Amino acid sequence: LAGIAVAVLSIAMIDMLEVHEPVLAHKKRMEETRRKTGHNEYARQFVHAMAGVAVLAYAYFFGSQNAAMVIAWILLCGLVLFDMKAKGNRLKIVDPVLSYLERPDSPPGFGALAYFAGMLFCLAFFRQEIALSMLFVLAISDSASTISGKTFGKTRLPYNKDKSLAGTAAFAVFALPVYFIGGAPALAAGLFATVIESLPLRVN
Repeated sequence: LAGIAVAVLSIAMIDMLEVHEPVLAHKKRMEETRRKTGHNEYARQFVHAMAGVAVLAYAYFFGSQNAAMVIAWILLCGLVLFDMKAKGNRLKIVDPVLSYLERPDSPPGFGALAYFAGMLFCLAFFRQEIALSMLFVLAISDSASTISGKTFGKTRLPYNKDKSLAGTAAFAVFALPVYFIGGAPALAAGLFATVIESLPLRVN
C-alpha cells in the first residue's frame, strides 16, 4: 500500500509539473469563468472540512487501508480531470465548481489533488490512530484556521504577514482534540503542524 501511495503521489507531482505551463496558457479562460461565478472562501473551507470528515469517518469504521484505496481512486480520477483541464478542455459541470471553490492563483483542481494526496500519505504511512489524528488536523484545524484568519485576522504574525494570530490560534485550539484520538504523540504532531502552518512557506 505504501508503494501505491508513493506511486500515485509521484505521478501527481510529475503530471502537475509537466502541465503547469499549459494550465497557465488557459488561465484567462478560467478567470473569465471566475468572474461569472465568483469565489467563496467560506464555501471552499466548508467543502474542505466535510470531505475530510467523510474520509475520517470512513477510515474509522472501515480501516485506513480501505480508505487509502478509495482516495487512490479519487486521485486517479482527479488526475484525469486535471489533465483534461490542462489541455484546455471545457468541462461544463466541473468548470463552475472549480471557479467557485478553487483559489484564483491556483491551477484548476490543484488544491483538491494536493489535499487528497496529503490524506493518502497519512493513511498509507502511519498507524490508524495517528492517521486519524492527522486527518482531523487536515480537515478541521486547517479550515478553522482559514475561517478565523479571514474573519478576525487583523493582527498579523511578526514573522509572516500572510498569516494572522487569530488563524494560528484557531489551528492550535482545534488541534487539541487529537489527544483523545492518538494521545500525546498526536497532540505533539498537531501543535507541530500549527508551527509549520504559520511559517512563510510557499506551499499552503
